[in-house]
Amino acid sequence: MAAAPDTEHPTRRSVEHHLRARTDGAGVEEIADALGLHPNTVRFHLARLVEDGRATWKEGPPRGRGRPRRRYAARPDMDRDGRRDYLTLARMALDGIAHVPDAGHSRLIELCGEDPKAISVPLTTEAEGIGICAGAHLGGKRAVLLQQSSGVGNCINQLSLIQHGQFPFLTYVSMRGEYGEGNPWQYAMGRATKPTLEAMGVYVMTASSPED
Repeated sequence: MAAAPDTEHPTRRSVEHHLRARTDGAGVEEIADALGLHPNTVRFHLARLVEDGRATWKEGPPRGRGRPRRRYAARPDMDRDGRRDYLTLARMALDGIAHVPDAGHSRLIELCGEDPKAISVPLTTEAEGIGICAGAHLGGKRAVLLQQSSGVGNCINQLSLIQHGQFPFLTYVSMRGEYGEGNPWQYAMGRATKPTLEAMGVYVMTASSPED
């Protein structure tokens, strides 16, 4: 099981998309006003984007007393439309994907739908995806379940199927409930995602940067 890169956080994606739409870069306050976010939330996500190599910053012109304000810009050489992520996933394990609607995976879902070699299966609940992946394996195919961390709790009982059937299982989880999360309802499952999966025998790998 691989957790989705941290840059897939919906708020972080919104910040990055705003930067990409600004050819002259943007400051923290500008982004916060445009997206309706608290400046501290914007600072956190900008710091992670810089750390991940998806954004850069430089000192802006002095404005009175105090330190010059930083202006941020998106890295022009990064994977703007998510196609590189999709191709990596396709090479890894993909004849099809099972998914529920999720902003963090929206571009991967779109790209799978555009790929004539792949099958995209929309779900009504995340637990259905485990059966889809099991059936794909029995048919000699490879599938991946795309889900958000808040949906992992819906899979607990079905995860026992992996143990009984001894089949390979890959799920790509976009994380919520981490530092900077704007929705407090996401905190509990965000903290419980990794230990819950490990308790059911799923090996968890966390990707926090493109290099991961």
